[in-house]
Amino acid sequence: MKKVIGVLGTIGSGKGTIADFLKNYGYKKINMGNLVRAEARKRKIKSTRENLHNLQLRLRKNNPYYFINKVIEKINKSKYDKWVVDGLRNPEDAKMLKKVFNAKIIFVDAPVELRWERIRKRRRGKEAKISLKDFIRVEKEENKIFKFNITKRYADIKIINDSTKEELYEKIKKILNL
Repeated sequence: MKKVIGVLGTIGSGKGTIADFLKNYGYKKINMGNLVRAEARKRKIKSTRENLHNLQLRLRKNNPYYFINKVIEKINKSKYDKWVVDGLRNPEDAKMLKKVFNAKIIFVDAPVELRWERIRKRRRGKEAKISLKDFIRVEKEENKIFKFNITKRYADIKIINDSTKEELYEKIKKILNL
């Protein structure tokens, strides 16, 4: 039986940090955003936030499980038993991960100003120069597009990541008995 953990959260909350930390405990990582970016490259679509959203919507229109099916297939074909899926956004993704693998879903959040500072520091695309007002607007739009309020309901655990990475790691170790 495969052990799967799904990580969902707000923009800049620490999803990737959690997933990367779990690699220290033998978990293989799959990043949902990287799957979308790979699809965009394959189709020669520039990887802007807007283009990636539109691509996801187009691909999910005919098959809401388009991306999560790729994840499930990869996990099932792999010799590895421990997986962390980083960046769940849609209810269908969380629902299928729980259904197929009985996955434990972690929701991570942090205060909006802190998340805004984090995304500006990671300097991904236009994020480095985004205003707080625009960040809040983009996040609201994304939450609506991806039905994120519904997705959050699939979480088994909620973590507030408002301190250091070390404190976040301690929370994860305690919650997952690592």
